[in-house]
Amino acid sequence: MGYLHWGKNQHMFLFQAEADILRNLILQPENYLHPFILLPLFGQVLLLVAFIRPKVANWIQITGMLCLALIIFMILFIGIIEPSWKMILSASPFTLVCCWHVLAMIQTRRPVKKIIV
Repeated sequence: MGYLHWGKNQHMFLFQAEADILRNLILQPENYLHPFILLPLFGQVLLLVAFIRPKVANWIQITGMLCLALIIFMILFIGIIEPSWKMILSASPFTLVCCWHVLAMIQTRRPVKKIIV
């Protein structure tokens, strides 16, 4: 989910920030052409493709999770150094689900057949 807060009485969920970015992207695209903004959005698109298509390559899922993890792990890091339990708790579900999904992908990985010459 991603919860951000800064200063006094300034807070926002990640989906609210994303909606604000998408609203203003058409009006001022040069303000939002930063990798820290574009990579998580690209990661969400990849995860959406992986969700819609039943058989998609694992690298698409991993790439989508890594791109989105860029901002989620930054929120987790800031929550740890600040300390802010709200930010830590908001980043924890994504972290746990990603770890669980990667472990499940590793366990269900097909063994590579060795070619004997």
